[in-house]
Amino acid sequence: LKHMESAIVPGIYDNTVADRNVVINTEETYETARQLARREGYLVGISAAANFLAALKLAEETAERGEAATVVTIFCDNGYKYLSDSFWQG
Repeated sequence: LKHMESAIVPGIYDNTVADRNVVINTEETYETARQLARREGYLVGISAAANFLAALKLAEETAERGEAATVVTIFCDNGYKYLSDSFWQG
């Protein structure tokens, strides 16, 4: 989860590899992390919550086109390092 316009881009990043970039709202990401913890029992970090939202957006777009698909994402981090962050209070 990076704001690519202002982030330091790692040297290994190759923007030609991805088919597309999905922009996810920060507040929506925080809400999703909270809901994944409260409703599903997944204590994930904000990057994993953003991955989940991007996968959900892709699945919705695919369904709107009437196409069948299996969408997979990886929860690439956990929420332990974010436990003191204020977004959990929302």
